Amino acid sequence: MNKRSTLFNAKTLSLLIIMLFISIVTFAHFIIPDTYNLATSKIILTYLKSGYKHVFVSAKEHVLFMISIFLLAPKGKPLIWQLLMFTVADVIVFSLSLFKLPISVPLYIIDPFFAGAIIFASWQNLMSKKILLSRYFLVFTIAIIHSLGLESNLKEISTSQDPNIMFELVYNIGVELGQLTVIVLLIILITKTLADKKNYRKLVVIPCSIVLIGIAAFNLSKIFL
Repeated sequence: MNKRSTLFNAKTLSLLIIMLFISIVTFAHFIIPDTYNLATSKIILTYLKSGYKHVFVSAKEHVLFMISIFLLAPKGKPLIWQLLMFTVADVIVFSLSLFKLPISVPLYIIDPFFAGAIIFASWQNLMSKKILLSRYFLVFTIAIIHSLGLESNLKEISTSQDPNIMFELVYNIGVELGQLTVIVLLIILITKTLADKKNYRKLVVIPCSIVLIGIAAFNLSKIFL
């Protein structure tokens, strides 16, 4: 890999880290120390782990969707913009939750939406060699739905003794860290090794997209049949 490509990957990783930092700062901005008692370090660590594990344990469809949107844009601005939409969606929903608005979505609705989005995004990967405008709309819509689903999950696992704002803050940071981990792994496994090869589309994009469609269709069949 040439120096220019290596430098580009370094810039991409740097931008991802900056995005995470911005999201953390934005979330922290809403904390009101005078109103809520600070949680102990043990509770904070528990919430952080819960958010991180959510991406890999409770939200496998989330990971599959991230792979589906990554395949067609393994580097560059299209990747950054798509990932930024997840962070923006988390910030928007978290901000609205501070006003105690009924903005959660039942968890049983999330999986079908993600499965359908995986099929649509993977189909786009097969039909087009570049990112279409509809892809950005799809990603933002799913990001909002996912964030609303997190609100439902938080309501189920939180207790009346928990400081809600701090809980949501740390939990969302854990989710952001989980998403960042997935992307970093994909960059290491795909961007640095395969993305620049001439047969990348033939060997990676097409077969992986077909597999993703099959997995998502199977998951849908289990839900509705």
